[in-house]
Amino acid sequence: MKIFIIPVLVLLLSSCSPTQQSQSSFIDLPPYGNNGECYAKANMPDDDGTSKLDWIQVVCPSDRSFKIMNTINNGLKEKGYEVGKVKNITHNNVTSYFIDEMSMKAFFKFQKDNNLPSGRFDVETLKTFQINFKNDIWVIN
Repeated sequence: MKIFIIPVLVLLLSSCSPTQQSQSSFIDLPPYGNNGECYAKANMPDDDGTSKLDWIQVVCPSDRSFKIMNTINNGLKEKGYEVGKVKNITHNNVTSYFIDEMSMKAFFKFQKDNNLPSGRFDVETLKTFQINFKNDIWVIN
């Protein structure tokens, strides 16, 4: 007896395309980023005090420089939040920067306290630290 297994993902992907995706689609694909933009799901606050999960523009992991992460960390400290340190990890000669757990908790609390999208390094939150996406790069004003 032969058993044929058809991958469900292939069937789902063939049923919609990103440009023709409807609200009732099974797959929620991110918007197409141009010029090195990255998108991720984040909790977006609603006017009624609840939140919904939606796609937003975020800093791509490869763009999280020491300068950007340090600006966020110092900004949180200036705003009265208890922060830790900026750390790094190098893998295959590529260094990535991140803030430690204490600073991440402060970052998430800052987002919640200011009714900002939560859980990501998003454009709206970073503007509060004078970090903007201009001409395809992240700029600290």
